[in-house]
Amino acid sequence: VRELARFLAGLLERGIASVVTLNGGWAPSPLRRWPSRLYRLLAEKADRVIVHQAEGALKLLRDHGVAAERIAVIPHGTWTGDEAARANAPEAADGKVVLFAGNIFRRKGLHVVLRAFPEVVRQVPRARLLVVGNERANNLLDRLYLLWLHARMRRGSREGWLLRRRGYVSDAEFLGCIAGAAAAVFPYLRRYGSASGVFHHVLAAGRPAVCSAVPTFAEATAAWGGPLPELIVPPGDAGAWSRSLARVLSDDALRERAAAASSELGLRSSWAEVARMHLRLYRGLPLAAAR
Repeated sequence: VRELARFLAGLLERGIASVVTLNGGWAPSPLRRWPSRLYRLLAEKADRVIVHQAEGALKLLRDHGVAAERIAVIPHGTWTGDEAARANAPEAADGKVVLFAGNIFRRKGLHVVLRAFPEVVRQVPRARLLVVGNERANNLLDRLYLLWLHARMRRGSREGWLLRRRGYVSDAEFLGCIAGAAAAVFPYLRRYGSASGVFHHVLAAGRPAVCSAVPTFAEATAAWGGPLPELIVPPGDAGAWSRSLARVLSDDALRERAAAASSELGLRSSWAEVARMHLRLYRGLPLAAAR
């Protein structure tokens, strides 16, 4: 933090405008004081702090004491063009595959879907859960969680409904996983604002996305919560996840509406539009002579 403060102060002294982007943030806590110091420092030394959501991230910074005029809300971008086209292929014909992708740790909520899936398979026998991603083991809590998680994954492997692709995968393989999925799941448990790159890949591919009702997916809640309530699920509620996934997998018309909703949200957050928002922000920053 001290090195960052010196760097931003040096830019300020030289009349160079600076912008800092936060992918996520920590909520205020009496036990964790460094976030407030960091966020206030960024707002003091940088011209603007960019966050990706109005709900969650913007409110979080204001709760830390950062003035609203120092904050800009610009969404995470969504891929379009050739990359999106490679992922936008018909779903796999040999089963109703549900994709969970990304780094795996407790707040990603994979264990919630594992608890939910036996009931999904009972209602949709062709349902399969494909888990793709690296298992985070940064500390003792991470490792204990993985031991507990592996014990719960054994049932799915034994019964044949759990498919596992460990570690990082190539872009081509990842896009193929999205293309073959009937839906993707984001059962996050974290309550703070953040952005999910995997979610935006799914939007680009026009695949249904079933999301926890948490700030990370505030845009999805606003866009889909009314017309497609099955796509927004209470975090940690395995029964609700079972009901939503069974409905999405068994209702072709619902999946088509959900796919269209993903595509529409993806267009609104395309990298081209995000680039225009950044340019407008940068052009509005104070000139060096005025500083």
